[in-house]
Amino acid sequence: MKQLLIVNSNKALNATASGTISTPYDFSALAEGAIAFFELGGTTLLSGPATKNFGIALGKGANKPALVIPEVDIDTLEIVQTLPYKGATFTASFTMPTTVVGKTYTIVMVKKGVVPNERNMFSVSIVAGTTTAATEAGKMRDAIDAKTGEMFPFVASGSSSTVTITCQNPGEDWEIKFADDLYGTSTSSLTHGKKAIGDKDYIVDLAQRCAADKGFVYLDQASKDIYPGYPEKVEEVGTMNTSGSGDSSTVGYKIFNLHFATGRKAGKQTDERVWQYVHIAIPLTKADGSTAAAALSSLNAILPAGVFKDATAPKAATAQAPGSGYLTKDVADTLYDPL
Repeated sequence: MKQLLIVNSNKALNATASGTISTPYDFSALAEGAIAFFELGGTTLLSGPATKNFGIALGKGANKPALVIPEVDIDTLEIVQTLPYKGATFTASFTMPTTVVGKTYTIVMVKKGVVPNERNMFSVSIVAGTTTAATEAGKMRDAIDAKTGEMFPFVASGSSSTVTITCQNPGEDWEIKFADDLYGTSTSSLTHGKKAIGDKDYIVDLAQRCAADKGFVYLDQASKDIYPGYPEKVEEVGTMNTSGSGDSSTVGYKIFNLHFATGRKAGKQTDERVWQYVHIAIPLTKADGSTAAAALSSLNAILPAGVFKDATAPKAATAQAPGSGYLTKDVADTLYDPL
């Protein structure tokens, strides 16, 4: 089972329309897009890591039932924090060599990540009519543009003997191969396509996958309220960049990925545990891009990365090096007994 909870960038932890809630007994006042955490059997809401199994509530607005994850098992819980990354568009450039009249020059575009029986290779060829590389490069650019379409999403640019090929589908990755009398040619520049992580389209796609995992199919607008949490409201997050740590983006959604197993204690027939995924997505900045999202620091504190039991365990005392310090009488008495 997969669940997606999207936290609104302007909503603080435990937020209501006019303040915050303080107990885990009634979440009907929890603001839309606000999130709250509570320990099972507890009387207060969490602001730091849980010490026993806990639940999660995502507000759906005043006087509406919140979407509740009733139990997260801390003994099996692992958390992976995913930062947003800017995507990249596939581009490749090469220089047309000196041509020979009557010879065939071919490029082959190979699509990556296809499914079985999906076509993945497309080619463009020209037959040289001159020995001028710039002229034949122009013919190659024209041939590529003439083939541009849904199955061949490329446009060509460049000048003189240079041919630059750009994919029109952002994030789609390809390889370029040279065939016939272009065999042996190499690219002068190559940028592989890479899908963005944590932008609006990524979160919309994740929401659709989680809805499908719950069995929500063929939904129309009239029946959307039957399923809590669907359809998801996804904020615009602005233009992605590479200004963050490790070239991550300072704009976009940070995702807390929770993986845990829930036991079947009520009426169970077996001891099988059901593994669950809960994705909690929150923008790094507010809707206007000004400051960090309201609940971001709280989520970082409540959901530390790694194996939860290890990440929240008390730090062990530093061992003292042998020979350092002083030997106390109490310790000495245990080391030597004349009897």
